[in-house]
Amino acid sequence: MHVVGLDGVRFFSALMVMFYHLRFWRNGDLPGPESQVSRSLWFGWIGVQTFFVLSGIVIAFSAKESTPLKFAQSRILRLLPGIWICATLSLVIALGLMRPFAPVVFSRYVHTLLMIPFGTHIDVDMGS
Repeated sequence: MHVVGLDGVRFFSALMVMFYHLRFWRNGDLPGPESQVSRSLWFGWIGVQTFFVLSGIVIAFSAKESTPLKFAQSRILRLLPGIWICATLSLVIALGLMRPFAPVVFSRYVHTLLMIPFGTHIDVDMGS
């Protein structure tokens, strides 16, 4: 079952989250409450809750006519390409911006590609 309206609301929710994250300049440092950016984008946190609730509904619909193995395969095939593309872009950017070079970037990259749920990933500040 596909509900087009849910896709639109999920997309809008994802945009809200993206704009909310524009409030953060680098690794969680806020530009300050007086900033026009902070004042105008504070509401984006609502998009997280909305997106996850609607995603849960969509996932339940997609799992209804599936076996656990087919469901897991479809999730992995849907998520991995995006993760691999974004991790690779992050690696290229990190290598271009990193001064001095930190070899740990490659282990973080592999960690991200394999979706290991603990440890440090490629999108974390390489200065740490």
